[in-house]
Amino acid sequence: MTTERSKTTLLGISPAAARDQAKAVFDALKDRWQTGLEDANAGKTGSGFLWDDFWKGGNTLDAAVDYFVETGEKGAESFVRQSLQFFRRVPYPSGHWRDDWGWWGNAFVNAHTNAMALRIEDAEDLESGGTLAQACLDAAVYCWRVLAASAYVSWAFIPHNSDVGEGFAAWNNGGVDEYAKDPKNYGPTPNTVTNVGFWALSLGLHQATSSSEDNKFNYLAVARQTFDWLYNLKFHGLITNGRNLISETPNPNAHPGWCKDPKRAWTADQGVVMYCCLKMRAIETDEARRAHLLEVYEMLAKGFLDGTNTLVDANGVLIEYDTDPPEASNQSNFSNYNDNYCTGPGVLARYVTRSLPLMPEREAQGYFRELFATSAKSAWAQREAPKSDIRNWDNRPFEQTKYATYFSTTANRDIWLLAFQASALDLFNAQLQISRTTGET
Repeated sequence: MTTERSKTTLLGISPAAARDQAKAVFDALKDRWQTGLEDANAGKTGSGFLWDDFWKGGNTLDAAVDYFVETGEKGAESFVRQSLQFFRRVPYPSGHWRDDWGWWGNAFVNAHTNAMALRIEDAEDLESGGTLAQACLDAAVYCWRVLAASAYVSWAFIPHNSDVGEGFAAWNNGGVDEYAKDPKNYGPTPNTVTNVGFWALSLGLHQATSSSEDNKFNYLAVARQTFDWLYNLKFHGLITNGRNLISETPNPNAHPGWCKDPKRAWTADQGVVMYCCLKMRAIETDEARRAHLLEVYEMLAKGFLDGTNTLVDANGVLIEYDTDPPEASNQSNFSNYNDNYCTGPGVLARYVTRSLPLMPEREAQGYFRELFATSAKSAWAQREAPKSDIRNWDNRPFEQTKYATYFSTTANRDIWLLAFQASALDLFNAQLQISRTTGET
């Protein structure tokens, strides 16, 4: 996959400077997180921006775990404990979509996997009586079972090899039986974010659990089925948008009631898919599936290396995929410039950084190191005083971005600011990890 675009010189920053920048970004995020927890813990049913946007809590925890692991900073136990207490207050079903449980499940797997670095392997969990590390694993399994239950229902209803392409896939809400009654007008769907989160969670639990537990729940088998569902859609020409990006709804033909724009893609999904393809390929024994995994990964990597995916601006900065139709608003989710989709570049940075050691070619590794270094340098230059609040990464005032259009009309800026800052932490975590492992970014 050699391209002219990938021949870059790494930008230098010392590990100490990268650490200082990451700390400043984290400290600003931590203040917003604490405010959200205080609001959410008020009353019996909860309230406030963190309660209403449940998935963002899991996303924030995942970024924070990476930060604590990279820096060794104190406070990880408290952060994880508070997150677990908040998570336990939200039962399923609770009106939140199923992808929320993927975000939380992956964050808890991350915490469990890094329990020693977080110093929670022996910390007591007062509710369960076990350790905090085991409580995180139990919470992750709970999340996985929420998603798996939906996928198994879909599998039983429509076979995996159906041209419709449903098969073994978790639905973001509702289910396949309701969809079958009125497919043109039914809203919920087995969308990308729900299923790639489920895929990552299955792989994480396969790695984190004993063989007996894995055999009990079939985590690896489920990961295979989820990928096969995705690849079946690719086989039918349904998963990409023509920009070497996986579509937000990978089967728009079957879901016209949901997918208003067949070209719609979310930046975050691309990073999670790349990570899952490489992580699964490292343990997959079936040669045909290994080839399919590499095929999907290379398709996504190629979109970066040759510039066709349009996720990198002229200054070499990672940006969101440009989707902003006329009918969008800051609540409609039709635009990629709202308080949900603004996390996309950060999530991509998180998962691609985890993928770097698994990438089969040095060319892509160098490209992404350069991309995150350039993006972090630009984002740092855009930070706002008095704290290191970061809302946009590209080299222009926030007021000139499409984000500002929706941000200026929202009544809930707290959730926006949390989402922006979590995304920034993912980016500066990436810079910190790369500077630590290479001596420069």
